Amino acid sequence: MKKVILLLMPLMLIGCGDDDGDKNDTAFDPNEPLIGSWELIIEDHYLVENVDFRACIEEGYPNVSEFFANGTYNDHFWECRENSDGSVTMNDTGATEGGIWKQVGEGGNYLISDPNEDEPNEEIIYLEFNNDFSQFSFDNGEYISTFERQ
Repeated sequence: MKKVILLLMPLMLIGCGDDDGDKNDTAFDPNEPLIGSWELIIEDHYLVENVDFRACIEEGYPNVSEFFANGTYNDHFWECRENSDGSVTMNDTGATEGGIWKQVGEGGNYLISDPNEDEPNEEIIYLEFNNDFSQFSFDNGEYISTFERQ
């Protein structure tokens, strides 16, 4: 009987873990408000003359970022360009899978980079969250983007 219990012990220990095996856990963590799925809902351009591009929000193309607890992210963005005849050309700017994020320094400061780029981003950005963490905004000096938790 002891041998049977000893043989079954590793299986019982595996079954008792609290990890559900989902490495892309998107559960809300109050200590890290960035974790979760976010959709771009507003983009306001300023200090840019003759802007001919914008996010394709009005056309219904979602610009979504998903940040995971394991320090990775995925995103997919669409850009629209206004043509001289008033029509709109949509451009799929591509998707990032397996991007890397980490909180650095003061709260709200993040290093978000795509390791697949030739020159990965080394710039620290500041994301301003609202009080209940349901939205954040990002100001890059040319436009302000506001994202909403999905």
